[in-house]
Amino acid sequence: MKEYKGFGGNVVTIDGDNVFIKQLLVKENCTFNDIKSVDIIYPTMLKNGSIAITTQKMTYQIIFTKKNPEEFKELFDLINEKVSSESSVIDDPMKTAEGLYQYCLDNNFGQGLNREWGIKHFNIISQNLMNDEEVKVAFIGLQNFISMTKHNGNYAYAITNKRILSAQKKIIGESFQTISLDNINDITLNTGMLMGIITVDTIKETFNIAVNKQVAQNIFTKVHEVLDAIKNPQVNNKEVNSNISIADELKKFKDLLDSGILTQEEFDAQKTKLLNS
Repeated sequence: MKEYKGFGGNVVTIDGDNVFIKQLLVKENCTFNDIKSVDIIYPTMLKNGSIAITTQKMTYQIIFTKKNPEEFKELFDLINEKVSSESSVIDDPMKTAEGLYQYCLDNNFGQGLNREWGIKHFNIISQNLMNDEEVKVAFIGLQNFISMTKHNGNYAYAITNKRILSAQKKIIGESFQTISLDNINDITLNTGMLMGIITVDTIKETFNIAVNKQVAQNIFTKVHEVLDAIKNPQVNNKEVNSNISIADELKKFKDLLDSGILTQEEFDAQKTKLLNS
């Protein structure tokens, strides 16, 4: 048995395959099979480190100081090895908190306060994804924005093939909400000098999301692209098939051109006809 003592009375005890976790007044006895994921944030000159252990019940944040990072790295490696060996590997980065946050950075879909908090928000979404659910787009923004001093803080958002998910990790507790795609009336965009406001109108409520103006335009365009593809799969499949057919025909005419059967003028005429059809 080995005990890993964190800051403020937080402790993790490993006894064979049994894991005891204590965070403030919350305690849990579980096994490695009950742990879904583990993440570590290393301490810096100004901040303590932490290990996030997500079980079937909740996520625990075990704080540790700069004095014992090696000890908690050992704990992280131990849990991570056990969890990885006893669960299937997640190949889709859009199902992990880190992958969702990195997607936002790569596509200029918002970054929130910082990486640490962005991942915390998306971790809630990651935990609540269904097995057959696919994230089509993810972004971060200020929810229920009135002004720069009046809003509900940064939330993480994901639109899947089934619903919209929104989540915010708080210092104490968390907020999580889902909306069926069938309950969405409209999604609109209004932009000002600096900020863009995306308004989501649903059957039950209306809320807005504020981000930088260019980021808002990026998110808005992608969201409508995703929703159109989900609601009209046949139309999109026809467009794809049409593009494939045109490409095949162009290749055939190009082969005829290269073999000398068609002249350049004849090829250009056929190309123009296909592209304008």
